[in-house]
Amino acid sequence: MYGLKTDSVVKTAAKALLRVVAFLVKVREISGFRLNLIVALAFAVVVNLKIWRIYFDKHSFAGLADVLALLAFFSFVYLLMLAVFSVFNFRWIQKPALVGFTLISAPAWYFSNRLSVLFDKSMLQNLIETNSAEALDLVSVPLIVSMVLLGLVPIALVQRLRLKHHGWLRQLSSNTITLAMCLVLAVLVNFPFYANHSSFVRNNNHTLANSLLPIAPIMALSANIKAMVRETNIVKQVMDSSAHQRTPLVGGMRKPRVYLILLGETAREKSFSLRDAGMEQIEESLLNREGLVYFSNFWPCGTSTALSIPCMFSFAGRQDYTRDMNKKYENAAELMQRVGYEVHWQENDGGCKGVCSKLINDKPNKYDAAKFANGNEYFDEILIDNIGARIKSSVADKVLFLHMEGSHGPAYYKRVPENAKRLQPACESANFTDCTAEEIVNAYNNTILYTRYLVGRTIDELQAIEDEYDSFLMYVSDHGESTGENGMYLHGVPYFMAPEEQTHVPALIWASAGFQESRGLDVSCLQEKSSFRFSHDYFSHSLLRIMQIDTTVHNPEMDFFNGCVNN
Repeated sequence: MYGLKTDSVVKTAAKALLRVVAFLVKVREISGFRLNLIVALAFAVVVNLKIWRIYFDKHSFAGLADVLALLAFFSFVYLLMLAVFSVFNFRWIQKPALVGFTLISAPAWYFSNRLSVLFDKSMLQNLIETNSAEALDLVSVPLIVSMVLLGLVPIALVQRLRLKHHGWLRQLSSNTITLAMCLVLAVLVNFPFYANHSSFVRNNNHTLANSLLPIAPIMALSANIKAMVRETNIVKQVMDSSAHQRTPLVGGMRKPRVYLILLGETAREKSFSLRDAGMEQIEESLLNREGLVYFSNFWPCGTSTALSIPCMFSFAGRQDYTRDMNKKYENAAELMQRVGYEVHWQENDGGCKGVCSKLINDKPNKYDAAKFANGNEYFDEILIDNIGARIKSSVADKVLFLHMEGSHGPAYYKRVPENAKRLQPACESANFTDCTAEEIVNAYNNTILYTRYLVGRTIDELQAIEDEYDSFLMYVSDHGESTGENGMYLHGVPYFMAPEEQTHVPALIWASAGFQESRGLDVSCLQEKSSFRFSHDYFSHSLLRIMQIDTTVHNPEMDFFNGCVNN
């Protein structure tokens, strides 16, 4: 009798809302309060479908008491929506406010229900910093349908209505009474179920708070705007003015060194190590290469590029890092440049998130652009093709940061040339509903195999110039990716609740024989540490060590080369 399901409840509610829509089509004039009653119902039932998915997932319905608790919780959500909308119930304000709420909520509904996106501060920062190509990849037929049915249609219905309001003072009094009554009723109706609902909200607080529409994205956007305002007039501080290279390149006493850092995008460890579904037949060739150490227990600063890249170049560590540090303090790459290294950054992803603003930014030449163009993007091979010649363009100790597009979703199929799509069948759409679970995973893992190929090819390029340069390579991903596990897709879930697919990333280093000898690097020592738990917190400190930069900001305890180099 009480075997309630989310979909059945939503269908019943949808039928009721269709009757409401039919009513709105016929009516020409309505009071602002009455319109709010209708809009609050639509938001409580349909727009906040994710809230009900969470509720039904956490509750069973064995008797009448459970149904009454559900109705009480529904009244809470409904009255909360009505309270919010009542604040804007004024002439000339109500319509623009409802249009704004609708335009925010329609795409948010799609991302929340289709991709399990939570709208917290970090996720909104990631969306704000998404470039146009990445944004276009997110456009799909279901998103457009959501925008039309939950956005344009309701806006059209509201826009055609003539709204009746009182004068400003009387309307303010009416709105205040409505707001107070909503809050009081919400408390009174739910009081008998306080133990049940308080436990549910406490245990799911973050998920509920960052799924509630339109409040969650508005609050997250507000937090980001406040952060950007605070950062406006920050002057960057030098971390250690006495930092210096211990053995600069002078007088031909040694070969110049090149440090090539491949910054991966959205690679997860279980795929990179060929442990993911469907990768059993792939023969291991990369991780067995001489001079290569693979760190199998490596964890990122965050679950988004906007957080992870600045964090890993800071010296703070994940627990202490805040977004304003990127503008307050000199980062590791800037310090390397200040002490005498020739530091280059080449971008093929959505930007360096402020890390490379003071570095030499390399652009692809016309030949590369034509050869590796993929629509309005480039395949990652553009970063490493003929890298040896670029290194030899000047005789200096160099640091090259190459920021890959890697496995950025949802359009995985766009990241890989046709002849490199080894796993089939693979999804050829950015709309996951067009593909099976196997096709989505295969499309993602094709990007991983392509990245592995590029890492191996980069090593080949560095080996080809061993007579002239001592070479060091590091590859590390910024964060991982979900491809449908537990209903999650893409990345950006808050760290404390993110699945391992998003927080366990690949990292490796490779050093030429000449580098190992001249730098005194004991690769076997590193191999013994390869299963230790490391993270992005070690990234900058370890580079300072291997580059022989003496500085007070270096922390030996956050340095995986500690004990594995002779100086």
